Amino acid sequence: MSPGENDTNPAMEVDHLRARMVKLANEKAYLELVVRLIESIDPLPGIKGMLASLMNSIMEIVGGTDTVIYYWIDDELNYFNFFGNHEILKTVDDPLVRQVIDHHQLVEEETDKTNLLVNGFQLQHACNWAFPLLESNNLIGVIKLENIHFNSEPLRKYLPIFFNHAALILSNEIRNYSRQKAEEALRQKTRELDSYFNNAMDLFCIANIEGYFVKLNPAWEHTLGYPIADLQGQSFMNLVHPDDKEITLGALSTLANGQVVSRFINRFRHKNGTYRWIEWHSQPQGALIYAAAHDITEQRRLETDLRQSEHKLMEVLENVSACIYLKDTQGCYLFANRMVRELWRVNPEDIIGYSDDKFFDTESKAIILQNDQRVLVNGETIRCEETGTVTTTGQTMTYWSVKLPLRKEDGTIYALCGISTDITERIQTESALREAKELAEQAAKSKSEFLANMSHEIRTPMNGIIGLTQLALNQPSTQEVRNYLNKALLSSQNLLGILNDILDFSKIEADRMEIEKAPFDLDTLMDNLRNLFEIRAHAKKLDFAIAVQAGIPRNLTGDALRLQQILANLLSNAIKFTEHGGVFLTVSLKHRSGTKVLLSFTVKDTGIGITQSDKDKLFQPFSQVDGSITRRFGGTGLGLAISHKLLAMMDGHFFVDSQPDSGTSFLFDLPLVITDKDKPRLTRHRNNLHAGSLSNELSNLGHSIRGKRILLVEDNEVNQQVVKEFLKLSGILVDVANNGKEALEKIGQQNFDAVLMDIQMPVMGGIEATRELRKHQHLAELPIIALSAGVTMSERENCLAQGMNDFISKPINPEDLISTLVLWINPEKERLAKMAEPVMDTSWIAFCAAFPEFDLTHLIQMVGGSRIALINLFSLFHQQALIDARQLITDIEEGALDKAEKQAHKLKGAAGNMGAKNLYRITEALDNQLKNNEHHPDTVNAWRAIFEKTLLDITQMLHQYPAATFHSGQHDVNETEPGLDELDKLLTENSFINDALLDSIRQSLPVDWLD
Repeated sequence: MSPGENDTNPAMEVDHLRARMVKLANEKAYLELVVRLIESIDPLPGIKGMLASLMNSIMEIVGGTDTVIYYWIDDELNYFNFFGNHEILKTVDDPLVRQVIDHHQLVEEETDKTNLLVNGFQLQHACNWAFPLLESNNLIGVIKLENIHFNSEPLRKYLPIFFNHAALILSNEIRNYSRQKAEEALRQKTRELDSYFNNAMDLFCIANIEGYFVKLNPAWEHTLGYPIADLQGQSFMNLVHPDDKEITLGALSTLANGQVVSRFINRFRHKNGTYRWIEWHSQPQGALIYAAAHDITEQRRLETDLRQSEHKLMEVLENVSACIYLKDTQGCYLFANRMVRELWRVNPEDIIGYSDDKFFDTESKAIILQNDQRVLVNGETIRCEETGTVTTTGQTMTYWSVKLPLRKEDGTIYALCGISTDITERIQTESALREAKELAEQAAKSKSEFLANMSHEIRTPMNGIIGLTQLALNQPSTQEVRNYLNKALLSSQNLLGILNDILDFSKIEADRMEIEKAPFDLDTLMDNLRNLFEIRAHAKKLDFAIAVQAGIPRNLTGDALRLQQILANLLSNAIKFTEHGGVFLTVSLKHRSGTKVLLSFTVKDTGIGITQSDKDKLFQPFSQVDGSITRRFGGTGLGLAISHKLLAMMDGHFFVDSQPDSGTSFLFDLPLVITDKDKPRLTRHRNNLHAGSLSNELSNLGHSIRGKRILLVEDNEVNQQVVKEFLKLSGILVDVANNGKEALEKIGQQNFDAVLMDIQMPVMGGIEATRELRKHQHLAELPIIALSAGVTMSERENCLAQGMNDFISKPINPEDLISTLVLWINPEKERLAKMAEPVMDTSWIAFCAAFPEFDLTHLIQMVGGSRIALINLFSLFHQQALIDARQLITDIEEGALDKAEKQAHKLKGAAGNMGAKNLYRITEALDNQLKNNEHHPDTVNAWRAIFEKTLLDITQMLHQYPAATFHSGQHDVNETEPGLDELDKLLTENSFINDALLDSIRQSLPVDWLD
């Protein structure tokens, strides 16, 4: 040792001691730091609180820092920033921290911050620190201190060690805290699962592999009805339906092998003994089975109901007699029922998925495709007829199809539904029916033509027979000859009646019979019947009476011709089938309301009667109750059949009361309308024909056209003679043409006042001749009146349509012949002075001047200057015009313009005949509009105004010039009173009125009073 080794250097000793003291001081400071650290940790909740307390305590000792960041690393290497937002970080972006994580070493980083003031001391050496927290060399966290300053430099080297010790101290707490949090989370999850388990509507359970329930949720009790306590620990196999046990054991075996069982369905017994369908999803886990299930019983029931409904629907679709099919948007068949398959002779697999290209020819499928596109593209529902040739059968078929689109919930079309009915047979049937109808119509036409021809052929000679008989009866002869002639006339009229019956029956069968509604005089109708049947009844020594109840209106509206026809048939039959006793017609009032009456007509006889079993045969055509009756009494058997149908058309019905050998009563009620309730009843009676009576009647009837020249165009010589004689008796000049050609020649050479034109003639017929005449302007007003044995409505209408003015049917009634000529011939004005003038002859000018709206010249000539006759005509026109006008307006308002046109045409003719110029013109205008199936309100209103003005003028005329003020010569009324008193008594008693009484009254009446 050198002399200087043991020498003590005081300065060095002091430095060494100082270093030892510093070291001890540092160690003491460290110990004190640890003690203070442990003592200073506050019991704050949670890891974040503990770390915050730790950091605060450390930094109070060490010095100060701006920021402390602490990262904790869990077992899955997730980082938790406890002083940040607590989010889990998969990585840390801080470079300083990353170095610590990567190298597990302290990393220091100098900063530019200096001279920081901490606890009143100015500190130097600011820096950033980041150091690891280790546990058995495993990184459990990182602490980063930013801008840290130390009070004592020695603490600087102990601080990482201290932090590591502190981390170890806190690690258990951290783990305990984490475990507590995990346990709490687990408990919360368990509570949630238990709540879901217990409140779920589905069936949850846990069972063991042996098939025993371990745990069940309450839904089981609701589903099966058993308390949960009764089910828990029980074998669920005891509840399985016997038929499902085998498959259930199979599923249990699958679970025992560790496999999942899904959508397994079996049946469990309910407490009430029924079974519920259960669908399972089960998963094994160890020795337990976790299962979720739900009750599908209602679903199965609905599925069963749906299957049954589908089955029923399919049964209907398969067995319906129409073709039903579905097509997709490409036109391929999705479904086709049995009818489709049978008609096309294909199997289901041959049609599903195929389009119409496979089943129809090119032309047919193009039409079908066009119709389908309207449905699938445009969304239309269509109804159409489709005809096509089916390629699988070669048959051409016609269908009536209804096609409609099928839509999804969003409205898009996904398919077409078609219903097609095979109408091939119907089309063929309709074609056959049309042919049959055409044949029937042709047959009916032929029948009508045959009847018309037969009528013409029969009526032509009958015209001669009846006409010549009437002319012969007009000549003086012996009583025996007159008896023969009367019987010949009666036989001819009977034959004419038979012919009329056949024609009427033909019209009824063809539905061409029309019922008129026109005014008529009930007394006149009764007189006609009395004239027809009184002589026949008396000839068989039968009582005959017609009784009309007092108070029945005389003037009525209805079809008088058909009513007379019905009553005439009943009276004729009654007289025919009665040998002893009498025949009686009674008319009684059954009901009256305003202008409407219901009259009851009864024809009673004391004849052979009818058995109850034979009554059903009464109204059958061409039949009588006993064949022997035809041989014994004659007849066609049509009369009652026609009467029955005519009565039905007039809203009436027959009632028959009869007993064999006790007589028969025919009763019917008929509704009628009153036309003039104030007109008095006068029963008239016509005498039998006697020599000269026809001459007088025709002479009186035609006196206004006496001297007129008529051209008779007729090819039958007998008819020529009959008509010529009738005309001569009226004082009319006659020229004869044998055919239409001769008529044209004669008319070209000479003027005629009228032409009587036969229809069917050789060389040139009446229709053709009329057409030729109407071509000449100067002959446009020449009256041409048809003489025809054809009596059908179509024949009449055809004559008028071809330019003729009127129509007279054969056999010709002489009165009708002359009356028609009087109607159409306009006498020359100079003839007026030669006619018999009334006493007040100077009043005609004033009369005409008082009514300037009327042209009365023609009318005065027609009535032969008789003012009474003229006034009576205006009275009748007034009554009838009111009825026709009301009907005309009603028809227009109801839209029946064809009927309105007929009424207008009728009113136009009547107005023209009466000289009502303004009414004629406006009615003609209205008639022309109605012919075109239209009417203008202005025209109708104008017509109303003129019609009302015309009727007002007529009313004034009737009040100003009453018929009773005009007389033709002087007369002593006292001579008439006894006969009138006797007539009044007989009328009151409804007794028989003899001819002598009426003749005496007629002879004592003024001429102008006679009808």
